[in-house]
Formats: sequence, C-alpha cells, structure tokens
Amino acid sequence: MQRTALLEEQVSSARIRHAGARERFAGARAETEAMALQAEALRGRIPDSPETNPFLDMPPEALSEEERKQLRIIEGIGPVNPLAVDEFREAEERLGFLEEQKRDLEEARESLETAISEINQEAQARFRETFERVREHFREVFVELFGGGEADITALEGEDPLEGGIQIMARPRGKKLESVTSLSGGERALAAVALLFSLYLVKASPFCILDELDAPLDDANIDSFMAILRRFSSRTQFLVITHNKRTMEASDRLYGITMAEPGVSSLTTVSLSDYDEGGGNESRG
Repeated sequence: MQRTALLEEQVSSARIRHAGARERFAGARAETEAMALQAEALRGRIPDSPETNPFLDMPPEALSEEERKQLRIIEGIGPVNPLAVDEFREAEERLGFLEEQKRDLEEARESLETAISEINQEAQARFRETFERVREHFREVFVELFGGGEADITALEGEDPLEGGIQIMARPRGKKLESVTSLSGGERALAAVALLFSLYLVKASPFCILDELDAPLDDANIDSFMAILRRFSSRTQFLVITHNKRTMEASDRLYGITMAEPGVSSLTTVSLSDYDEGGGNESRG
C-alpha cells in the first residue's frame, strides 16, 4: 500500500509537469502562429507598386520608430523555448510509465483481495463444519463426565464466524441450563475437560500437558477425569501436573523433584506399573 501511495504521488507530480510542459508547448505554438500572422500581415502591407507602399514615402525617423515598435512586440512575446517539445514528450513518457505501474499494482491488489476472500470463505466453511462436529462430541462427553445432564456450545452471531466468540451452556444433573460461568469451580473444570476432549475426538494430538486441571475436582469427579484420560491414552500421551493423590494413584509413571541434599535438586521417577506387576520402582538422579 505504501508503494501504491508513492506511485500515485509520482503520477500526480508527473501529471503536473506534463500539464506545465503542455501549457508551455501551447504557448510556444500560439506565439509561432501569432508571429506567422504578423509576418503574413507585414507581407500584405508590402504593396506591389511603390505608389501603394506606405514605407516608401516614410521619412527615416518614422521608419526607425516603426522598427522599434515591431522590436518591442517581438520582445514582448519573449524567447521561444526550443526544448519545449522534447520536455513535453519526456514528461508524457514518464506519466505513461507511472500509470502502467499503478495499473499493475491495482491488478495485484485485486488479485490478492480475491485470494483472501476465497481463503476466508473456505476457512469459514471448514470452521462451521468442525464446530458442528465438536458440538456433537461435547454433548456426549459432557454427559459421560457428569453422569447425565446436558450441554451445548453456540457460536455468537456476527459477520465473520472466525472473529466471533462462542457461548458454552451446561446443565449438570439437578440444575437448570445456564452459562458455564455460573457453575462451580469443579464443574467449570470438568466442563473444560469435556470441551478439550471433544476437540481431541475431531483431531487428536500425540501429547497433552494438563497443569493442575484436577485441582478443583472432588473425588468423584477425579474418577471421571481419570476414566476419560485412560480412554484417550491409546492415542495421546498425557503429562499431568498434579498434587492430587487419586490422580497420582491412577497414573502409569510418576516424576518428582526432590532435594536429598540442601541446594541440590534431583529427578525421581516411579513406575506404578512395576508395582502392579510385583516389581520394584525405578528412579533417576
């Protein structure tokens, strides 16, 4: 856009110079035509015979005065610029070049705007399709986690769905349907888990890090939370940062930071599957 503005400024400047050169060219042409008319008039004033020639009988003083008069007329016309035609052609060529550059930029801008419009249309179509799929999964996963109730997500109305927001409505068992912001901390966390795994059902990720997502959950919700983690553990490796003992007990491997010596931290690893099989634990420093 800056280049377009610069070219437009150059085009405007070239047009001004072009107009000035054209004006000077027109002035020079007018002066030439005026001089030609004056020369023709002078020729007409020269009679074919001495009897009709007024200059033949004029005294020298009168002839000198007439000469000075004609010289003043010529001086009033001013000098003729012999380069006016060349300057006009040069300005005209420069103007044509800048106008061509401007047309190229305008065509490129139109092409880019068309491409952006097509991309936005495709993105909006894919968003609506994916949104509907996530919406259906969210309803199912919410019921699974809460053991009943209902939930829904809706896109807020707007000209561009990619720039709008969404509204999450939820109704755990025994409550009325309302915005998820009205739920308790544990219910909001569990609703967030439902939305997260609804997205995973559409497009799974090989890794997922959950940072104390289970902190506001009670024991019953912890069991539901760990059940859905096990359900997705075949396609995603979960790393859960937690202080909850029930979450730790349901994990396959624990990683902890200890300080056996003051100022020296070490990493400890415990494989709970080894204990289930009757083996020992594994630790690393």
